[in-house]
Amino acid sequence: MKKQPTPLDSSDNLLTPKITPCVQLTHPLFDKYKVQVWVKLDYLNHPEIQGNKLHKLKYNLLDAVERGAEQLITFGGAYSNHIAATAAAANEIGLPVTGVIRGQELEQHPEKWSHTLKHAQQNSMQFLFINRKNYRLKHQAPQVIEWLKQHPKSFVIPEGGSNDLAIKGFDEMCAQITQQMPDWTHLYCPVGTGGTLAGLIANCRHPKNIQISPAGQKRLPTVLKNIIGIAVLNEADYLRKDIQSWIETFENKRENENKNNKKIKIDWQLITNATGGGYGKISNYLKSFQKRFEQTFNLPLDPIYTAKLFHGIYKQIVQKKLPADSKVLVLHTGGLQGNKK
Repeated sequence: MKKQPTPLDSSDNLLTPKITPCVQLTHPLFDKYKVQVWVKLDYLNHPEIQGNKLHKLKYNLLDAVERGAEQLITFGGAYSNHIAATAAAANEIGLPVTGVIRGQELEQHPEKWSHTLKHAQQNSMQFLFINRKNYRLKHQAPQVIEWLKQHPKSFVIPEGGSNDLAIKGFDEMCAQITQQMPDWTHLYCPVGTGGTLAGLIANCRHPKNIQISPAGQKRLPTVLKNIIGIAVLNEADYLRKDIQSWIETFENKRENENKNNKKIKIDWQLITNATGGGYGKISNYLKSFQKRFEQTFNLPLDPIYTAKLFHGIYKQIVQKKLPADSKVLVLHTGGLQGNKK
């Protein structure tokens, strides 16, 4: 018998991120350059739909169910955390899902599949493997057009889950950050498609995230804040346009809903020179860095996103890109299923 989708609403426990801790990392290097480094362990928000993926998928899934979708379809590479998370989420709410996977050569060679793909298959995701040229066309690729004709009641979630609905999903995370560490000066995240960076910028600019005194009667001096994304794929400069577009769309909608809303000034940047060779690639040096980091801080990283993220932050610190007395908060987005063999 066909499994019926689980009824969902915005308060459903399946989609409500858990409050995740912020922990401080201590090291002589940080003392030398007079910076504090904290990590938000957001991969603890769900056992499988980890970190930023839960925030990005929440309102996409709510919209899919509300529209009466009978199928989900999304896009990603062999090492895509989004593919693994979407498979787990779809399995949990009872919607069939197909992943359009970049790399047609993998179709006949499952022995070469990453653990991420195997994990997604275990969560009942079906795969549509297409070549890299057609993959760039996304839902306009011939194979995808044909699939959508055969499954007209499908809901399309974009690559990485990044869209306007994803941006909305970061409100809860930014509220948590405000409660846990309101005086952060630099907030870092890894960047694949740019949705997480856009979501953090747009939601951290919300007036409710201004630092308020415990009595709630007067505003404390607002700390200058910077949000920095570290790209994990080569030639990622084009993402700046997408990121800015998502931010503007979200903020325009929010301003239309409440004319009294004012946004906090937040500077943001996208670093594109810390990719470690490109998406899904990790050099021997980066492997060594990840191993040393995990041993030093007893904190697991994944090689696709967070190892590159922390390495990029280390470079920023030693290159004196961060002023003394900076309070750095790093978003650990998860993806730890990719560590398994």
